[in-house]
Amino acid sequence: MEQIKNHSDRHVKNKISSCFKLTRDALTIHMSGIILSTSPMRIGKNFSGSPNTERAMGRSREKILCVEDEPDTCDMLQVLLPDFELISVSTKAEAVEKAREGNFALIFMDYLLPDGTGEEACRVIRYFDQKTPILFITGSTTFTETKARSIGAQGTLKKASATFIDELKHRTSELALCG
Repeated sequence: MEQIKNHSDRHVKNKISSCFKLTRDALTIHMSGIILSTSPMRIGKNFSGSPNTERAMGRSREKILCVEDEPDTCDMLQVLLPDFELISVSTKAEAVEKAREGNFALIFMDYLLPDGTGEEACRVIRYFDQKTPILFITGSTTFTETKARSIGAQGTLKKASATFIDELKHRTSELALCG
């Protein structure tokens, strides 16, 4: 199994939606009866590594807007994508506000949000930003790839997919770095 890099001081002890679970010493992802565990792991406050180290090395990371009402899901995505800086918001309104600020290489969008849907947020964002790729990461079984593309998104990833991690890394690289 791939070992996750040390990210900083504090440990995470939260359940991530129905599909994901972070514990103090390991990341365990339960998907369709498959359990992937990586250990040991230490995770920092904002999961973005040491900003001073990043600046000292002269390395700038691409930003991804993570629109998800379960903050632990964005935390888990940050662990899986250490080369990116994830900025988390939990509502449709916050998503639109942050997207207006711009400078994101990619937007991860959940479908069900407390104040509406990711579909609604995507439509509003597409009104003023046609370039930033939007990838739906959702547990919804009714929101399809076809629907996502019809509203201007680049597609969907299903949280419960057995290939979620590989697809996430591939699609993120494809969209954020080449898009």
